[in-house]
Amino acid sequence: MSDNLMQMTTDVLVIGAGAAGIRAAVEARLQGADVVVAVKGKLGYDGSTFCSYSTSWSFQAATAMTDLDDQPEEHMEEIMDSAWGVADPALVEILTREAPMRLEDLKKYGLDPDIKNGKIVQEVGCFSRMHRLFMFTGKDRIRKVFLKLLEDSGSKVQPNTTAVDLLIENSRCCGALLIRDNKPLIVWAHAVIIATGGAGRLFTYNFNTTDLTGDGQAMALRAGAELKNIEFYQMGFGIIHPLKQVLFEGRLFMYDPILRNRLNEQFLADYLPSGVTIDDCYTARSNHMPFSIRDASFHIDVGVHGEVVKGRGTDHHAAYIDFRGVTSEEMLSTPIGGGCYKGILELGVDITKQVIEITPHVHAMNGGIVINERAETRVPGLFAAGEVAAGPHGADRLGGNMMAATQVFGKRAGKYAAECALTRKNKVYGSDEIVESVLEPIRSLQNRVCLSQNEQHVDLAKRHQDLAWTLWKYATVNRTESGLDEALKLLRGISAQIQAKDVKFANGSLESALELRNKVLFGEAILLASKSRKESRGSFYRSDYPTPDKAQARSKNVNLEQGEIVVK
Repeated sequence: MSDNLMQMTTDVLVIGAGAAGIRAAVEARLQGADVVVAVKGKLGYDGSTFCSYSTSWSFQAATAMTDLDDQPEEHMEEIMDSAWGVADPALVEILTREAPMRLEDLKKYGLDPDIKNGKIVQEVGCFSRMHRLFMFTGKDRIRKVFLKLLEDSGSKVQPNTTAVDLLIENSRCCGALLIRDNKPLIVWAHAVIIATGGAGRLFTYNFNTTDLTGDGQAMALRAGAELKNIEFYQMGFGIIHPLKQVLFEGRLFMYDPILRNRLNEQFLADYLPSGVTIDDCYTARSNHMPFSIRDASFHIDVGVHGEVVKGRGTDHHAAYIDFRGVTSEEMLSTPIGGGCYKGILELGVDITKQVIEITPHVHAMNGGIVINERAETRVPGLFAAGEVAAGPHGADRLGGNMMAATQVFGKRAGKYAAECALTRKNKVYGSDEIVESVLEPIRSLQNRVCLSQNEQHVDLAKRHQDLAWTLWKYATVNRTESGLDEALKLLRGISAQIQAKDVKFANGSLESALELRNKVLFGEAILLASKSRKESRGSFYRSDYPTPDKAQARSKNVNLEQGEIVVK
């Protein structure tokens, strides 16, 4: 890494260019701020907003268009119910009140909801009762609208740029260290917005693009921000063979498929408590996609995961699911189930004729960086929005609320970050000393990483794989004290290797090593938060503490104190 530093200055730096980051950049520009947007991957293609794993968006907004009694208060009540006591009521109130306005913004930008037979389509989202879910089909048109918004805003985009660390001076955020083309880039900014999305790539099986590795959460933690609710994340079944990373909708369980392990055994009954039947599980799961202990359906995920862990899963770490007793006509006879069937059929697989394999996948984080009503973190000058931020969701999340949150809090982050930056227009950004403090460990790591294979060095690519498998095995649909301890042991071992100046890495790049550093930090934070929650709640299940505990109906806050992760 050259010490001939590239540097630039701006009012507001936005890290991330998904729906939240772009909305934040647009709003900051409208407020009169200069904006730089750093994009880790390929603009318009990486991140959950534009990824190809689903064909559409869903967006919750209480407009009383279909259900005439539906108001923001009703929407808030549903969110708080699904949150199981761990959402922030102030942020939920903002989300439900402003979602209809942000929906109108999307229409103004040229992104109209789906229309069928002359009417706007509204569905009932997961864990919801009302028809308030607006659908936006077609990732190409979504991409086109948002990229035009970003271009028209006049923001300066830095593509293929990895954010490494935030610059903090006198406890205030004043920019970030980025890497572009293996060279350091310092962006000085009076306000920084983290909009880096989720962290599904910490787990082997996920519905995320390769850039979603927990960078924003880890950087914020190192900078002094607080995290909460990070033990809660949305999970659901995905097809792993013959397709890959394809969502398997829970509604398909209405057709009573047969689940088998690699030994051709029907195993689900072995995972059910007395009084619960397979039909109970299937009926419950027909109403929602995500894993949750709110009904009997969670036993399906626990069963499939259990067979894999015990060595009875398929070669793809999955279970066989067989719909061959159902005809195509029967599949198509129900509107929603038929739609799920057709979606898979369009990808070249007819599940009425071919057995497929499914396994639990991580979808989206429900927690993240703690923010207030202005989308501010507790670090002055640092803001967050979108999936990286905590508060408007809880132990479970209503379907379509994440996209609504990107627009509501993306706008707020952009507005208040610009306001913060413009009041400091003539202030000095920061000093060379803080640049040196973040560069030194990066230089050290770069000198220990080589791209080629070397048997004497630690295989960097394998360390990524080990971490992802360990977290999938011990920190998804079934967590236990012993499993969490086993995962912590592995992650702390990797962390020690990263920090040891005499350990060298092969088969990777500096960016890969820095990514691993972030995965380890955020992964350890998740594990410690999971250990501290000795109960089960929503998307969080511990078989050694299988029931909810009223005394724990509150958030677990995570901080970094003197280099140690502390859960409060």
